[in-house]
Amino acid sequence: SVVFMMQARRYKAIMEAAESFMKNALAVQVLDESNSDYGGFRCPDFLVCESLTAANILTTMTVLFFNPDSQYYRSSELFQRMKLALRFVAGSQYEDGTIDAYFSGEMRAASNAAFAMNSLIKAYKLFHREASNGEMLSLLETFFRKGAEALKSRPVLTTNQRWVAASVLVEFDKLFLDHSAVAKADSYLSDSI
Repeated sequence: SVVFMMQARRYKAIMEAAESFMKNALAVQVLDESNSDYGGFRCPDFLVCESLTAANILTTMTVLFFNPDSQYYRSSELFQRMKLALRFVAGSQYEDGTIDAYFSGEMRAASNAAFAMNSLIKAYKLFHREASNGEMLSLLETFFRKGAEALKSRPVLTTNQRWVAASVLVEFDKLFLDHSAVAKADSYLSDSI
């Protein structure tokens, strides 16, 4: 059918774009172990590695890693790079659960953690579904737990940030059965949105 052909063409175009993006991202990943940004992705324009960017790239890596149509499917090299990226993201998180966002947010903000968690939840679900790699699941869970605590205890100010925070907290409850997260999500949603 025509619809199926159009969907197949879109899927192919999306896959090509994602793989092209991944090639470029891997080219800017910091692989020098002595560098404090080891595992992050250096922005060519600003020469900074941002944890939110790394979280988004890690999710794309995970999607490609588990997609049998991808050239990166179950690639051991990609998996090693994913571990580096996740360690960078986890290492960028403060003890209070916040992360910095140099270009798209504030420093040490709970909302930054919400945006990172929103992306990383997809990666977590894929790893969980594939019953794959306890280390990755453990690092992601720790990141989520700290981030959720930040979202429950620190202010999230803008409407957009509150929507994302509420969504993430509901997903957090689904994954880890923390009903206080849903209560805080309800609070965000009723807070002048």
